[in-house]
Amino acid sequence: MSNALRVVSDSIPEHDPVFPPPHKRPPIHDFAPNDIPDISSSHPVRIGDLLHWLANTIVSRLPDPKPEKNNPTTPSSHHHARPYSFVEFQSPPLHLTPELLAAPITIHTLDLSRQFQDRLIDGYDEGRFTTRIVAPLVGTMVAIFSAVAGFARWQIETGTLEEYEPGKTLELDVVLYHKGGLVTAVEMKTPRSCNDPNIKSFRSDKPSNMHKKAKEICDHVGKQGKYLKSFSPMKPFVLHALSVAPGHLIPLASNGSRRFAKGSDVMDVSGNFPDAVRDVRNWLDYIDRLAAFTLAMVCHHDEDAAKEIGSRFPEQQKQIDELYAAADGALSPAAATGSETAVVPSDQQPQADAIWLSLGLELPEASSVYESHENIVYVHSRWGIRLVIKVFGEESSYAKELLSYQRLEKLQGKGIPVLYATGTMNARPCLVLSYEGERLREGPTEEQKATLYPVVKAMHDLDIHHHDLHRRNVVQNTSGKLTLIDFGLSEPCTRDGCEDEWQADEWY
Repeated sequence: MSNALRVVSDSIPEHDPVFPPPHKRPPIHDFAPNDIPDISSSHPVRIGDLLHWLANTIVSRLPDPKPEKNNPTTPSSHHHARPYSFVEFQSPPLHLTPELLAAPITIHTLDLSRQFQDRLIDGYDEGRFTTRIVAPLVGTMVAIFSAVAGFARWQIETGTLEEYEPGKTLELDVVLYHKGGLVTAVEMKTPRSCNDPNIKSFRSDKPSNMHKKAKEICDHVGKQGKYLKSFSPMKPFVLHALSVAPGHLIPLASNGSRRFAKGSDVMDVSGNFPDAVRDVRNWLDYIDRLAAFTLAMVCHHDEDAAKEIGSRFPEQQKQIDELYAAADGALSPAAATGSETAVVPSDQQPQADAIWLSLGLELPEASSVYESHENIVYVHSRWGIRLVIKVFGEESSYAKELLSYQRLEKLQGKGIPVLYATGTMNARPCLVLSYEGERLREGPTEEQKATLYPVVKAMHDLDIHHHDLHRRNVVQNTSGKLTLIDFGLSEPCTRDGCEDEWQADEWY
């Protein structure tokens, strides 16, 4: 995403994210596999041979769909109290390179018979596919790479419940542990939801346009990412994923905030359940791309593994580096400043027309970022730029604060910030405001309250109460000027006896 703040024409509609055409044919489709007649043999085979064997074996073990259960279904989801948003990035073409496909592996140590041949797959629900197909696939890939590149102390589990807050648990589907510690996970949805409208909505829509279940999935994987990041505090982000086997694999990256990065789907499967799920070609693609993504997750947490892969398979490492760079670039503060904004005319900027203008502003990296329960605030206060971009998690909060600034237009620049522009950033509504200084670290003193009294009185004269007068909502610039901020709770007051008084710290 460009790091330019863009102001665009009102006549140009907001388009859905444009994903590129399907990736070029991956090498696995040009790989000529040899038969594996005996999986207990000590003779080496190539990794590509094993991928073909896995795809054919899985499809051969799938049950015939029952006539009464032959229809696609929506993915499972549930409401989350805290919303999450995302910024998009283009996933690189994930696949195993020819060099890695040709690498020899001795398969009798992989326990393939128990994992795949002898294990009954007796249904198409999410749990069975997770425990009997996808988790064993991830475990097999880790075992293969361990044998080829010397990985050590990796463990795969399924369906774990993690306590992320006292008394609150979070379910993780396919979970990867390294040296006994949880590092990342893959969220699974039922194969019956392959190309379901909710999955399509999660893939391509902005949060404000998402189907209800798609937004719930967004909030769920966002919460997962925030939790997973807590186990890797020294890393800028963690990789995880959302998957519908064998139709979808969507890379995700989380930096611990409530805004994660969502990659484009690395799969390109058309059709729905059951045909799409019973197609061996889809499984071959899925296993190949799942292997490449698993390797990327492993190398992100295992420096020795990353060095070995980089030394022996540089083209594979290049692909992994491209994934890291795309995710990191999407999550950087500079990338987050790309937005669409409309100039708002006011007494403080009378020359601004009501039409949209192309400003072409190039913003430096945000000097600071603040995150609250719902909102993210980017402060740009360097190199002559003096802007605050407030990004809202909820349309209702945005609409309420915008209305407050419109009602208080005559006070802008005279005790409250100037509203320069409105728009969207990373598919979330935002306000572009004047930078008025840093928050008070203590106080406000009685003298400071007296200084702000004319501002509060002017609001009351307009029948507007702030309803959140507190130290955290007062900023001060280098010359000592005080400004009142955060009007999310401001509105015409109908409460009897409301004095709109200052709140003490302990009240919070």
